[in-house]
Parts: sequence; structure tokens; C-alpha cells
Amino acid sequence: MWHQDMPGRPISLLFLFFLKLPFLVICREEQWSHQCPPACTCHESPFSELPLYRFLQDGTSNNDIPEVPSHFNNDVMYEDNGQTSEKGKAVLKMAMCVFQFSTEPLSLLSMLSSDVQALTILQARDSGEIILEAEHMSHLQQLQVLEIHGFHHEVSNYSQNELPVTSADSKQSKLVLRNDALHPLSSLKYLNLQHIKLLGYPGQGNHASLAVVPLEPVSNDISVNSYIQPTSKKVKHKGQHGIGMHRLVFLPPIDGDGDILPYKVYAEQQEQAAISTFTGLTNLEFVRVFECGLREINWEMFDGLYNLRYLLLERNHLLFIPDFAFLGAPNLHTLSLAHNHLLSLQSTSLAGLFELEKLDLSHNNFSHLSELSLPPFPKLCIADFRHNPIESVFASTFEIMNATSILYIGGKESPLSIQPNSFFGLINLKELTILNADIPMLDRELLRGMPKLKELKITGNIEGLSFDAFLEVPKLENLVLHQCNIHSISMDAFYGLYGLLYLDLSDNLLESLPPGLFDQQFSLRELLLQNNKLNRLPPGFLSNIPAKMVRLDGNPWHCTCAMKDWQPAVINKIKQKGQFNFCQFRYDKGSMCNYTLFFRTTMHITIKI
Repeated sequence: MWHQDMPGRPISLLFLFFLKLPFLVICREEQWSHQCPPACTCHESPFSELPLYRFLQDGTSNNDIPEVPSHFNNDVMYEDNGQTSEKGKAVLKMAMCVFQFSTEPLSLLSMLSSDVQALTILQARDSGEIILEAEHMSHLQQLQVLEIHGFHHEVSNYSQNELPVTSADSKQSKLVLRNDALHPLSSLKYLNLQHIKLLGYPGQGNHASLAVVPLEPVSNDISVNSYIQPTSKKVKHKGQHGIGMHRLVFLPPIDGDGDILPYKVYAEQQEQAAISTFTGLTNLEFVRVFECGLREINWEMFDGLYNLRYLLLERNHLLFIPDFAFLGAPNLHTLSLAHNHLLSLQSTSLAGLFELEKLDLSHNNFSHLSELSLPPFPKLCIADFRHNPIESVFASTFEIMNATSILYIGGKESPLSIQPNSFFGLINLKELTILNADIPMLDRELLRGMPKLKELKITGNIEGLSFDAFLEVPKLENLVLHQCNIHSISMDAFYGLYGLLYLDLSDNLLESLPPGLFDQQFSLRELLLQNNKLNRLPPGFLSNIPAKMVRLDGNPWHCTCAMKDWQPAVINKIKQKGQFNFCQFRYDKGSMCNYTLFFRTTMHITIKI
């Protein structure tokens, strides 16, 4: 009998093991969560549920929604952007701790399990000043993700009930991070610092030491019209003693009397002098320093961060970028210096970033861009210069950005003047947005150098469109000239745009349209002419346009018999953009938010005549 039951017993035992497996996993998670301090919550969750995960999706903190959709049609359309990468599915042991009144950081953090992998620290309103030091987290050797959110009065409450701000709150409710606080965290990969204060080594700010950085061989042949291969940082030279190596030397500043500063300003500068918060954290891949009062950066801050891919230094007080500031992080893919006070941009400031794919310099104080502003970026795909008081873009400014596919420039701060060949060299550019442009007459020379351009959006002041205005960009599919004060359009303005799908001429000053204006636009699907000064259309205008939707509302039309040829099914359509929101941002800080955009086409039966 025992021999007969023998084959079935291993199967039964295996079956019982699989039945108990979920119970064992749950018990293991509950056992780990029971070791959590009272002021913390501990659980196992996917990496995608962390607040910083959304920055890894697009690289920046910019939440602006493009005004021009990526697809244009007249059907209800859903864009699924909620796919989670394999990295986002990784399950980590997470802990979230709140620093409240009379919280001792050392006693609280020492109670955390040493195998915690992701830690989020939140500061409560009444916590007072809390200083984090190296000994507080020295036992967290497996920590990979660290987020520290200081309390901020302006963004602490998303409801209408605002908390009163007292002088004591503004002076004492600060979360301070010592210069060496993160040095023991050798396994740290993702770091998000928000609304905290960074301390350096006082007394070293005015006495920088001599620094020598060895460089690797690099080719001196750089082609501005062809793909640039990434180069390393050594430079060979041949002299009397054979082949040697150039070295990049950073000299200390010359001592002098200098300017006499108020003590308060001097104290603030000394607090942030010689900041080396990230020194030794060679595994870092993501760093975000958001609204931390950072006033200056130097190459020592990022020296040795060869694994760093994302660097976001947004909403700080940076005035300039020193030469070779990011040389220590040569493998950066995304760099954002948005919402600072940068006054100028030089090619040496961003030199050495041959792997950079996305650059965000929006919301600063640049006044112009020239060929001396940018270094070679052989892999740069997206560049954002919006909302700077840029008055002029000189010729050949972007000639070394051969791989760039998306470019944003201009802003309401100052009208932007475009010169011939301003965009020369952008041979792979597919999307261009120009805000607040000042162009007396848009002609073909202004758009030269972008043969692959598919989307062009311009707002500002354009008095007229000359003949063959878009002949240099024959692959245009989406053209938006919205709120440009356009008075006149040449009958050959759109000559050569055979693949145009979407054309927006709304909110201009057009009083008439020349006959045959869209005779070559065989693929046109949407035409927006609303809110102009049109009172009549050329004979047969709509019958020659294959568009599925034409907006004509908001014009002072003269009622004539010619309007009988207008197509009601085409001119009475309105496409609206909607959005599904599956979360409440004020509760989870957007970590679980999933937005789905859709476009709905409705019939607008009446039209003002």
C-alpha cells in the first residue's frame, strides 16, 4: 500500500505548498510592516507608485499640456499613456515617515528596518527646524530611493482653505540637509529633494582648491551638418616628449578685496559654500532638487556621477552656469534648469554633455541666443527655451543640434525676432513652437534648414504670409498660426504643402481670402478660420477643400445666396478636448494619477450670420 501511494504524495505536498505560498507572502509583508515605527507607514509597493516616478516618464516637472494634439481627426479618440515600464513594476520595501513636533530624526529613523529600499520623509507644519545628519540614515545600506519633502505653505493645501503663515513658521519650519547627510547611502539611485535647505561647508566658499581633471582622447574633426559621434574627454597632443594628455585645470579665484556684502547675504552664501551633497554617491541615476534655494553650482557637486541620467535643478536661484559645470556627469540624458534666474548662456557652460537627449532651460532670463550659446549636442532630441526674454535668435544658432526633433522657444516676456537662417542646421527637426514671434512678413528664408519639419506652431505678430512662405518645409502636416494678427495671405502662401492635414488660422485679422488658396492641400482634414473679420468666401471655396471640419464661426458674415453651397455637415462641427481624472491630487500628490485625453466631435447646428 505504501508503494502505491508513493507517487501521489509528492504531488499532494507540492499542491499544499502552492496553497500556502500566498499566505506565506502575506505573512512576510505583514511581519515587515509590523516593524515600522509609529510615525511611519511601511509596505511593499511597485516602483511606479513613488511620486518621483512621473519625472522618469517625461524627464521634467513641466506639466504643461500641449495645445496642439498629437493626432487630428474627427472621431472620439483615446490616447493611452498609462503603460508602466518593467522598472516601474519592480516591488520595493517602502517606508513613509512624517517629521512632526518634537520628532528626533535619529531615534525615528534608527527604528526603520535596515533592508528598507525606498524612504519618503515628509515634514509636518508644526515640526520646527529639523536637521538631517549622516548618522541618521547610516544603517540604511540597501536604500535605493530617497524622497525628502519639506513643508511649504504655498503648496501644502490644495483646497480653498489656506493655512495662515506666521513669522515663526517661515523662519523655523525648515528641513535642513547637512552636506554629508547622504554620504553613507552608497546604494542610493534615486534622490528627490523638495522644499528643503542644503548646507555646505562654511568657510570654503571663497577658497576653492586647485582641481585637475584628466581628459581622454577626442577627435578634433567636428562636422556641423552631419551626425556627430559622441566623444570622450581626453585630448592627445604630440610634443617634444611624444604623445601626452591634455588636462583640464580649474584655477582657484584670485584673492582680493572683493565687494563688501551685508552680513545676511554673506551668511547665506557661506551656508551654501562648497556644497557636496552628492559626493561619493556613484550609483545615482536620478537627482531632483526642487525649490531648495540653490544659488550656485560647481563641477565638484557632480564629480564622479557617471551613472547619473536625470538631473532636475528647478525653481532655485541660479544666476549663471560656470564653465564645465556638468563635466563630472557626462552620461546625462535629461537636464532641467527651468524656473531659475539664469542671465546668460555660453557654450562652455554645458560642454561635455554628448549623451544629452532633453534640455529644459525654460523660465529663465536669457536675452538672446547665438552660435556661441550652445555646445555640440549630438544626441539632443528635445530643447525648451520658452518663457525667456529672448529678443533675437541669430543665424546658425542651432547649427550644431543636428539630432534635435522638438524645439520650443519664445514667451510673453519679450517679442522674439527671427532672422534668416536662425534655424539652419536643424535637419532632423519635426516640431517647432515659437511663442510671441515678431515677424513683419513670413517668408521662406526664415524657415530654411528644417526639411523634415512636420508641426509648426507660431503665435505673436505676423502681418502677412508671402508667396512660397513654406516652401522650405514641404513635409508640414500640422500648421498653427493662431493669434498672429495676420492681415493678408498670398494666394501662393501654402504652395508645396501637399501633405498638410491641420491648419489653424483662427483669431487673426483676415478680411478676405484669395481664390484658390488651398487648391494644393489635397490631404487637408481640419481648417480653422473662426474669429477673424471674414464677411464672404471665394466662389466654390468649400467644394474644393477635402476637409472634414471647417470652423467659420465668429466672423461678420454677409448673408448672400452663395452661402447655399456651404456644407452644414462640415462647418457645424466642433471638436472638444476632454480629460478623465481618476485621482484626487491633493491626497496622493499625483503618484496614482492617470490622465486620459480624448477628443470629442459635436454638431454645432447654428451659426451667426
